[in-house]
Amino acid sequence: MEDLAIESTARLAKRGGAEKVSVDAAKLLVEEGLRFIDIITKKAIVYATHANRVTIKEVDFKTVLFDINREYPIDLKIYDLSIAGGIRLAKRFGAKRVSEDASKLYIVCVEQYIMDISRCAGSIAAKRGRKTIIGEDVKQAIGYIGI
Repeated sequence: MEDLAIESTARLAKRGGAEKVSVDAAKLLVEEGLRFIDIITKKAIVYATHANRVTIKEVDFKTVLFDINREYPIDLKIYDLSIAGGIRLAKRFGAKRVSEDASKLYIVCVEQYIMDISRCAGSIAAKRGRKTIIGEDVKQAIGYIGI
């Protein structure tokens, strides 16, 4: 899992409340998910560096969540993405090492972010009389709740 898979992202969108997801919307969700990963990884690297550590720990991601005004997830259940995949994604965006606890929180936050955008896009599509979310709905949802 070097990138977020379109199929996994579409499943997360459906868990987030979308009835159907167009391919265009799924691709936009992948792009936004990768942008979110890039932002939180780079911020976590800064916090770990300030603590004179190479390894990103859970506290670094908690601090990032506070910094970007996102709530700490209550339920740390992982739905579609793997912990190992999360570590690979974090390393792809510059992390040298990531603890297992941090990678679990990392993946849960990414999944929740995608589901939040999907929930918003689903309600936008419903207001327009559609069951399928399309790219335009995702763009508008990102404008509402994106970071």
